[in-house]
Amino acid sequence: MSDFDEERMDIIGQNGNDGAIYDEVCRPKHYRLFPDMQAIDVIMATLSPAEFEGYLKGNILKYRLRAGNKGDAQKDIAKANWYSNKLNEVSSEAR
Repeated sequence: MSDFDEERMDIIGQNGNDGAIYDEVCRPKHYRLFPDMQAIDVIMATLSPAEFEGYLKGNILKYRLRAGNKGDAQKDIAKANWYSNKLNEVSSEAR
């Protein structure tokens, strides 16, 4: 979990009936596949490092470009920031 994720988790606390922590930006409940696995984990495992970085960049652009056009602009910006932090995290690990 990145520092950004941990900071948001500290703010929202546990909110699932199963004791899991969910957040609309960092850990949406609808992306939880198993107790310890989110959809992003499967995507990361399936793609090459370069492909995964491209996926992250595409999501950064998507959420920034649509901010305010589909729901709450702040949530879209927060999602773009989450993907940006994830890109920085995986880029750092690759070095």
